Amino acid sequence: MFSVRQFVEDLKKARGETANVIYPKEEQDEDSWIIYKDKIKGINDLLPHIRSLGSSAVIIKPERIRKLIMDKTEELIERYKEVLG
Repeated sequence: MFSVRQFVEDLKKARGETANVIYPKEEQDEDSWIIYKDKIKGINDLLPHIRSLGSSAVIIKPERIRKLIMDKTEELIERYKEVLG
């Protein structure tokens, strides 16, 4: 079974000191929210990780990253519409 919490912990380990994870104090179960913060040099390094979470991830900030992912998703949808007719 896929665990977002484990995924975030693994990503934090891989990213090192730039990564910061915040868990709610009152909820420590698998269904609770997680805030992941990181300093990156280029969004292309982080986008594959975000995409791999699918609908389990919500990008709050920055708006430009949220818009980029939405635009890329729309491009994929349009491509599949063309291919599948």
